[in-house]
Amino acid sequence: MKKKLATVIPIAFVALAVLAAVFYANAKSLSVSKGICLVADNGSYLMIDENGSPIQMSNSDRTEIFDGLKTGDEILVLHDGIMESYPARTGVYYLVKTGEGKEKQIPQATVDSLVELGWIQKPTHEHQLAEEAQVSEPEEPNVYCGNTVTTFIIHGAEFSIMYGNSVAVTDMLRTIVFDPQKLCKCLPEFEIRTEFGDEAYGVNLSQGYVRCSEGQAELTQEQIEIIEKARDEAVSQCMFLD
Repeated sequence: MKKKLATVIPIAFVALAVLAAVFYANAKSLSVSKGICLVADNGSYLMIDENGSPIQMSNSDRTEIFDGLKTGDEILVLHDGIMESYPARTGVYYLVKTGEGKEKQIPQATVDSLVELGWIQKPTHEHQLAEEAQVSEPEEPNVYCGNTVTTFIIHGAEFSIMYGNSVAVTDMLRTIVFDPQKLCKCLPEFEIRTEFGDEAYGVNLSQGYVRCSEGQAELTQEQIEIIEKARDEAVSQCMFLD
């Protein structure tokens, strides 16, 4: 079995990969770009660059280079020139997945344009709030105090809080039961990261759900209000400090 090229590797190796890619790119007049992967409905792989522009990636000789990639994965790409079109196009020589799929924010304008052009489909289903909280007892007891930190990642910016609302959100997320069968292609509005684990939770309050690698769960109105209260506190604190 061939080893997949699109694999998650430690930070030290990522740094080495970056240096090697830059060196090779300079020698071969290629470019190195980082971005977010988006898998189109037709099976094409796109890189959303740091400006939010979609670029279709291709490699006719080594299609396995894209194996294992998911929408939201952070990627480092060694590629040739970019052909002006929409989406733009480029040939990929090497690709490294530098971060697991975390549902990073893809600009809504980019999503809307790709939907309009037929690259991805607008979700045809509707989310409904849960009547009862989908929770269970955590595997480990709460061993943290009021200074636990909760971070909200909104459009790439981070806003953190501690104490009451932070504890409430952390408690809630630790007890939610996620269903892998409920994962959909809808994009989250923002992410939440707690001190428990490295993974961020994707949250969409307007559609009432939260997701992680374990699956997805509908939120109750009460759970939505808990998240909203904490998010608003985090953002307002940052604005006040500024």
